[in-house]
Amino acid sequence: MTYKSIVLPVISEQPGKGAAIIAAALARVSGGVLRLLYPRGESVENARFRYPTLGDSFFVQVEEASRELAESRERETRAKLEETVADCWLDGIASDQADGDGAVPHLRWEPVDADPPDAIRLQGGLYDLLVMDDAGRADRELVDAALFQTGRPVLLAPDERAPIGNPAIPERAMIGWNRSAEAGRAVVTALPLLQMAKSVVICAIRTAAKQGPSPSQLAEYLAHHSVAAEIIRPDPKGAPIGEVLLDAATENGADLLIAGANYGTRLREVMPGGVTAQLLRHARLPVLLSH
Repeated sequence: MTYKSIVLPVISEQPGKGAAIIAAALARVSGGVLRLLYPRGESVENARFRYPTLGDSFFVQVEEASRELAESRERETRAKLEETVADCWLDGIASDQADGDGAVPHLRWEPVDADPPDAIRLQGGLYDLLVMDDAGRADRELVDAALFQTGRPVLLAPDERAPIGNPAIPERAMIGWNRSAEAGRAVVTALPLLQMAKSVVICAIRTAAKQGPSPSQLAEYLAHHSVAAEIIRPDPKGAPIGEVLLDAATENGADLLIAGANYGTRLREVMPGGVTAQLLRHARLPVLLSH
């Protein structure tokens, strides 16, 4: 398995550089396509269909007033992001893959006439990995759509973290292992990264006994995929599990954390005090989540 289709949602006019660099580097090493997903918002045509009582004249005025501004904003945002990606491609990471005029291969600008959460839902079935910056992970509806409504893995990439060396290759990856099906899916979807990592550690926090594969069984599974992993078992001592997991990542020098994502109610949303919410709010290293 490799990441042949990587999506970077463009949520703000100044997308996080960390996410852009990591997404571009992953596309390069996997020989894949980086898709820059740009939500334009709901189209006037859709709005006219949804609100017919407002009348055509109203929507004509709205369209005329907003079109020029929206097109200008999109051009500026696209230029900034493509420059960032090109810098990554040409700055010692992928200079061998640039063509004669400096263009970046395998880069797609994909505007979608929808709000960001709907754009992710509409496109969610046809990508291998979604890379999200800080603006994206701060948007609760977008996180809900990406993590729980697409079935695809999400890589959170902090804006201010400057990647060292090749940002696509982790020096030391850590797996947060709680024996759950979600954690298992996260490991499977992270295999390309785990196989590239120089070292891997399984963090099995000491909690009440749980059913599911043990840390040793996980290590055996990884070994079948040519990944050697050591096991650590930190004692939470009453601290929140998410905090313990992030502290363990820091203490063990991890530059990538892999974990399952969970929601805590019948409504499909992140539980405010849960581990997933803690990782979304506080992680300052790249985190791959899968539900």
